[in-house]
Amino acid sequence: MANLMFALNEKIARIARKEIKNQATTTKKAATRYRHDIADLKRQVSELVKRLAIVEKHQPTEIAVAPESVENARYCQGSIIDIDGGLTRTL
Repeated sequence: MANLMFALNEKIARIARKEIKNQATTTKKAATRYRHDIADLKRQVSELVKRLAIVEKHQPTEIAVAPESVENARYCQGSIIDIDGGLTRTL
């Protein structure tokens, strides 16, 4: 009877280890994938920061516009136009 109990316990332990190994493998694969995705995102952020720095470096300096002209203006593609119709600045 003791041998039967011992064999049953061994079989249960073996099945439990197998299940734990399967679950651990799935978790390890997911963690590896997440680390890969995080590394890709970090590379993308780094590239975008570099591109932004280049754009900011080559962007012309802004022209100061009087506040009253901004209040009396509307936006049109590529320029700001006074409500009276006069072109005040080309972007």
